[in-house]
Amino acid sequence: MAYYYIQMYVKHFFTLAIAIVLASSSLAQNTLSQEVDAEWELSRFGIEETFSATVPGNVHTDLMAAGEIPDPFIGTNEDSVQWVGLEDWTYTSGTFSVPDNILSKENVKLKFNGLDTYANVWLNDQHILSANNYHRSWEVDVKGILESSGNTLQVNFKSPIAVGEILASETDYVLPGEEFRAVTRKPQFHYGWDWGPKLIGCGIHAPIDIVGFDNLRLVSQDVVVLDHVSDHIPLRFVFKVSAEQKWSGQYKITLNDSTTFIGKAKLKPGQNTIAHVFKKFPKAGLWWPKGKGDQTFNKVKFQLHQSGKVALTKEKKVGIRRVDLVTEKDSHGETFFFSINDEVIFCKGANYIPIDFFQNRVTKEDYDRVIGDAIDANMNMVRVWGGGIYESDYFYNLCDSLGVMVWQDFMYACAMYPHQKYFLENAQLEAEEQLERLAGHPSIVLWCGNNENSEGWERWGWQTGLKASQKKEVAVGYKKLFKKILPKAVRNYSALPYWESSPLLGRGDPEHQFRGDAHYWGVWHDAQPFDTLNYVVPRFMSEFGFQSFPEWRTILSYTTESKPVRSNPAVVSHEKHSRGFDLIDEYMNRDYGYIPDSFEDYVWLGQIQQAEGIGLGLDAHRRNAPYCMGTLYWQLNDCWPVASWSSVDFFGRWKPLHFEAKTQFEPQKLSHFLDGDQLSIYLISDEKLISGTEARWRFDLTEFDGNIQDSLSGLKSIRNDLSQLIWQGSIAHWKSQGRSTFINAQVQFGDEKLNLTIDLAKPKDQQLAAAQVEVNSRQMRSGDIELSFLASNYIRNLWIEQNIDGHFSDNNFDLMPGELRVVMFTPNRKSTVLPAFTFRTLNDILAD
Repeated sequence: MAYYYIQMYVKHFFTLAIAIVLASSSLAQNTLSQEVDAEWELSRFGIEETFSATVPGNVHTDLMAAGEIPDPFIGTNEDSVQWVGLEDWTYTSGTFSVPDNILSKENVKLKFNGLDTYANVWLNDQHILSANNYHRSWEVDVKGILESSGNTLQVNFKSPIAVGEILASETDYVLPGEEFRAVTRKPQFHYGWDWGPKLIGCGIHAPIDIVGFDNLRLVSQDVVVLDHVSDHIPLRFVFKVSAEQKWSGQYKITLNDSTTFIGKAKLKPGQNTIAHVFKKFPKAGLWWPKGKGDQTFNKVKFQLHQSGKVALTKEKKVGIRRVDLVTEKDSHGETFFFSINDEVIFCKGANYIPIDFFQNRVTKEDYDRVIGDAIDANMNMVRVWGGGIYESDYFYNLCDSLGVMVWQDFMYACAMYPHQKYFLENAQLEAEEQLERLAGHPSIVLWCGNNENSEGWERWGWQTGLKASQKKEVAVGYKKLFKKILPKAVRNYSALPYWESSPLLGRGDPEHQFRGDAHYWGVWHDAQPFDTLNYVVPRFMSEFGFQSFPEWRTILSYTTESKPVRSNPAVVSHEKHSRGFDLIDEYMNRDYGYIPDSFEDYVWLGQIQQAEGIGLGLDAHRRNAPYCMGTLYWQLNDCWPVASWSSVDFFGRWKPLHFEAKTQFEPQKLSHFLDGDQLSIYLISDEKLISGTEARWRFDLTEFDGNIQDSLSGLKSIRNDLSQLIWQGSIAHWKSQGRSTFINAQVQFGDEKLNLTIDLAKPKDQQLAAAQVEVNSRQMRSGDIELSFLASNYIRNLWIEQNIDGHFSDNNFDLMPGELRVVMFTPNRKSTVLPAFTFRTLNDILAD
């Protein structure tokens, strides 16, 4: 067993006398906590040389800072640093002091908030901990070991590759998935993915806290809505309190400084639950997701009293909401949609991966940017993917405050996991800790067991080569973890729904369109045409995507050439999908009839292709509401600069896809579906419309030079629907002229006027002329730059480029002849120098 192997691992020391700084903060009245903010040194096992280290941090960034390894994000350096994961490493602190007010507490503990992954820890030459899970914290009783001064810590890390080999050898077969990845409770993406590097390191990835307390600590708190929403909503307040010894007294709960509840509390050693029901909570106090209402927070103060003395107190602002995942039989199969506070929500968003491969470099500003990008693109949900990490408290607080719903995976992805007791017990403790930590976050609306594990086992050939007894053993491990341990933990620690595996069914199962959530990769992996997304529409699309390279400046950041070509070793190294180039080429030939010789043009056209294809899918999913009630594309962000499925690259630069998502996720928009000669126009709205309102529609068949050949117009009485048909009919005559015409569709109701341009032919078949655009710019007093574009002919996919980082209010848009479009550019940094702008269009790529 690896646990015992780690226990026996021989410790080694390097002593260093360095003073440390302790930052004090009060968690609760009887609890004091101070972070160990020491200077640290790093060494490789068996080698005396030491390097300065950073905690929190990791071995790769420390070795980079010391000049021992190159940046693995640049060139082909990733290959040259693989040796790091094969070695054992030691982190050694300088001496540090602990104030008497902590040491005098009845209980003194060291809390390691994150160790990556197989670690032995010594405090003052005494072994205090063996750790084996990145996703857990580790708390150790150090009363009597920790001194007022002269303390030292040493953390020895065993190579996760070596440990993985030992664990994998316990069975006579290799678990399906990546060879040694599945046996280690380490972020699965560390082992490499088709969008990420393989950098298997170690380190102290979160702060180390010194915690002193007398008896009681509040572990978690949550508020559960007990019934459907009405004027007066019944709530249950749930507080989990840890007691070192028996305790009895009273609890006191104060809501918004006005309503107080008092009851008796009798606690036993260990964890205790105190629950109180409040029957008349006002509807106005509920938390809502973005676009449906305010993100209201209520102040809850919890206290424990004994003989008039406060033993524990904690005050927190919480969002209160009811969450239902509705999966009911219907005429098509089975629904899959989220209801928040009894309001059905169409979920619009993307899958989220860690912001940086090296988590220690992620700042609050990084979180603000990435979640801000989601908000700016009109998203209301992100899915925290199961191959990454459980995110920081700041991440979830940010989603709470902005109304971004979180689909939260447990950290299991694309593999089958061990059935042995040591692994399952570890997994249970991990789940319970994360559920406790994240309880009370109103943004979290679902806990999902894993990413694609069930799909892989049933339909990806993972059972091939396994004996019947081995298949049974692997299946038993899956059943215990995802059908028993995790759902039970969710029931015990949360009121949220649990979903066993995403997707419920894969595209190999004919039922995948009719029930549950779906990952549809027929487009991309199977090279199916983008138009397939109009016909393969599931109840909830939790993954689909298409790859592109990042912005050209981002490519230049990891290559050594000023004008790299696609065969450049760095470019090839940063295309992790084995068929990436071939698939991009196949789609490009199919839809554009052209593969540019210039790699820079190829990169841009690939980005446009990604935006057009995925935009078509987003449009189809919204158009098919309420049959389909959610669309989350793969993926929102990158963890390093790379060719990937992301809409925002590693440096925060929006690809055309992100602007397309912003358009497709507008609260109100027009949608079209051209099936042969049959055209259907839909009005999409997240907002409730007044039924019976008259909508005036007009469709103009327009030549590329602006001349209107034909028109249709009429009135339509609209309903209060997510999606409703405005007009449907044959346009065979119009379509026959599609090489040189487009449709300008307009729908007006009340004060709203919506426009949509509809192309009647694929880009390769259109007779686009070179772009004729008048461009003007001026700098505003605020430092923003106003850009105006006036088109003389039909312009497809106008894309603005600039030489400094900043944010465009709009980009990647079509222009009709005679249309004036004004765009604002906000630089990331204020400057008196006007940035340089250029623009590209599809016209210039494809014009005869």
